[in-house]
Amino acid sequence: MNVIGNSIPLKKSDTDRIIEKAQVFKKEEDVELFVEPYELSLLESKALLLEEDVELFVEPYKLSLFESKALLLVIVITCATNFPAVKYLEKLCFDPPCYHLPSEAAFARFGLSAVASIPFLINQRKAVILAGFELGVLLSIGYLSQASALNSIASGKCAFFMSLMVVVVPIMNAIFFRKPILKVNIIAAFISVCGVIILEGVGTNEIQIGSGDTIALFQALGFGLAFIRTEQYVDKYKDVPNRIRTMTAAQCTAVGFVSLCWVLWDFHTIPNLTYMMEPHHLTTLIWTGVFTTLGVIYLEGYALQTASATDAAILFATEPVWAALFGKLLLHEQVNSSTFVGGALILIACVLPSLIEIFQQKKLNVE
Repeated sequence: MNVIGNSIPLKKSDTDRIIEKAQVFKKEEDVELFVEPYELSLLESKALLLEEDVELFVEPYKLSLFESKALLLVIVITCATNFPAVKYLEKLCFDPPCYHLPSEAAFARFGLSAVASIPFLINQRKAVILAGFELGVLLSIGYLSQASALNSIASGKCAFFMSLMVVVVPIMNAIFFRKPILKVNIIAAFISVCGVIILEGVGTNEIQIGSGDTIALFQALGFGLAFIRTEQYVDKYKDVPNRIRTMTAAQCTAVGFVSLCWVLWDFHTIPNLTYMMEPHHLTTLIWTGVFTTLGVIYLEGYALQTASATDAAILFATEPVWAALFGKLLLHEQVNSSTFVGGALILIACVLPSLIEIFQQKKLNVE
């Protein structure tokens, strides 16, 4: 909002007009001020008249630690539905044949979230928007590799590969941001590798370049880098109003653009997506495109204002369990013993560094 100093001359006609307009403004029913009411001065009233877009930078309600953790758990469970939902969009329906390339479902899903996000970028700070675009490109690596992998592997298995993000993040922090790798991170990485080997059936299903298993590993890279940069940007722009909403909208817009490029690469044009208008497809599309993408990204940034990365890591480590459960309930996918054992080792690797960090923190507090 422009600051109007004492240098602005006020004529008698201006004063009368300002007082009249200020009274109208205060009586307006559709404007809520979450601040202590007070009488507007002449200069404040003139500032309101001269400003075309009035924006109230009100401090948002900040969640408690318990509320943040509860919100993160809801986010985790909600995200877990993405795996069977995306697989359903790609391969399954009530009226076969309905097999489609992964890029179609990705474009429909993220295109919808991008269209819904663009209005929230208007008149926002350019630096925050660019930060959101960067995060969106990183998220695209995770989202698109997930969509490709689900074309050939089960929902639960894909989710277990994604959970390796918690192990990969310290490694990426060391490579890109020169943060030291702790011994516990090395142990966790070793345990997670053992989990992946068992998850693959101890050599019965070899991982090959281009297979769904290999593609699924890129989820950890994309989501892990996005997780690191999100935490950095949320702190960097902590004094910027609406930073969470702006970065969320920019991320969704960027992912939508990348998915457009992907579908154009596959089809060289926009494919016929009229089948997405079928009720069961449309419901799934709205759920994955709006609620579990746009909504989840926003709420995740909101929760991380209070909850730590450690809290988030522990809760997100449970996502594969929920994904496997939803996959079994909704798609009747089979979960074998190697999935349970390998997945359990990956979960242990994910949770171990966070649990040790909590234990050390409590020990320091006692001392």
